[in-house]
Amino acid sequence: MLTNIRGLVDRLDLAPSKGLIPLFEAVSNAMDAIEDRFGGPSGGAITIRLLATDDIASQGGDETLITDGFEVTDNGVGFNDANIASFGEAYTLSKVKLGGKGVGRFTFLKVFRHCDVRSVYEHGGKHFSRNFTFSITEELNGAQAVSPTSAPTGTSLRVCGLDERYRAAWPIDPELLAQRIVAHFLIRFAARSCPGMTLVAPGREAIDLQKLFQETVQPHIEERFFDVRGHTFALQAFRHRDGRARHDYHLCANGRDVMT
Repeated sequence: MLTNIRGLVDRLDLAPSKGLIPLFEAVSNAMDAIEDRFGGPSGGAITIRLLATDDIASQGGDETLITDGFEVTDNGVGFNDANIASFGEAYTLSKVKLGGKGVGRFTFLKVFRHCDVRSVYEHGGKHFSRNFTFSITEELNGAQAVSPTSAPTGTSLRVCGLDERYRAAWPIDPELLAQRIVAHFLIRFAARSCPGMTLVAPGREAIDLQKLFQETVQPHIEERFFDVRGHTFALQAFRHRDGRARHDYHLCANGRDVMT
């Protein structure tokens, strides 16, 4: 690391209401990894698996979902040497062109106690696995150890040990969480730049987020096209049903929100 992790995490201003930010960051990273591998969303797949708290209530048969963490798995490019170097650098500039500030992954350590990564990447026509932990005390423990493997490329990021300060931000109903994910990545869904994405929760049916968007949001989007100096632009209008939403214009390019 090029900076003190504990100091950076302690200074990271993240309100208790922003407890879902690590999940959004992990999903965004998975989308980027898929784009790096396939050149777009086609062929990509992301699975978001919720991890339930193993407390006395759950052991006694209470089926209420109390989230302790999550696992995001993708079939993207994986943690190759360039990506692990970027991950290990505070305020990295690797995604500055995409609007990244280089500190999003530190929210993992702000909200959760543990973060583990299992990844497979390709180099020289061969596949290699890289498994490591990301923590305040040990930084990237095991990141330099790689071994040959026949597994396909991709990454699985797992965090657990949810800090009680952020628990209220996590919905008990997986359907509500799925709606929050769609709302956060609404620009990407509307721009058709989202890969296939599934939310899995213990004891519940898997939720297809693309299907959720198409059934609950897409029918309410009005789209118009117009030309400016030989270039075609699309204007999409949507009334957000979330009571917290504001009236905004989003200027987008390449499937991303550039300016609001």
